[in-house]
Amino acid sequence: GGNTIGNLNGHSKAVNTVDFKKTRPFRIVTGGTEALAGFFEGPPFKFSHTVGGFTNSVNCVRYSPDGAFIAAVSGSKDVVILDGGNGQKVRSFPTDHSGSIWSVAWSADGSKIATASGDKSVKVWNAADGAKAAEYVPSKEAGTAAGANGQQCGATFLPDGSLVTVTLGG
Repeated sequence: GGNTIGNLNGHSKAVNTVDFKKTRPFRIVTGGTEALAGFFEGPPFKFSHTVGGFTNSVNCVRYSPDGAFIAAVSGSKDVVILDGGNGQKVRSFPTDHSGSIWSVAWSADGSKIATASGDKSVKVWNAADGAKAAEYVPSKEAGTAAGANGQQCGATFLPDGSLVTVTLGG
């Protein structure tokens, strides 16, 4: 057995994603299929509020390394930046993805945000202004993962700044 440190309620439909702020004050953010992000304060973690403004299911939420911001992505093809302390929307920026964005990741220094999309591309953005810094189409470069299997479903930065991605086809 373990100890309960709170319940994650507040969504009316399935939760797709969750992330934990690793610095005090601790927070949890969730993303759900009802196009809302949930914000929890704790421990013990208690539901605080939801954040709307998403046009589709929230697919991925991630705290910046310093916990100051949250990047949230959905089928809307925008990156929404929330305040890491209170969960309120700070800004958003459009991407030129042609498919839903499935994953978002921050670089270790918090200066870059990567987005992985169903359009089979991974794009890197400057966190400060949303300007595109790089674009990759790994399935094209590798000559594999044709069809739906080439969709980019996950991305993460390694400590050295390298980017690792995962396709639907593995």
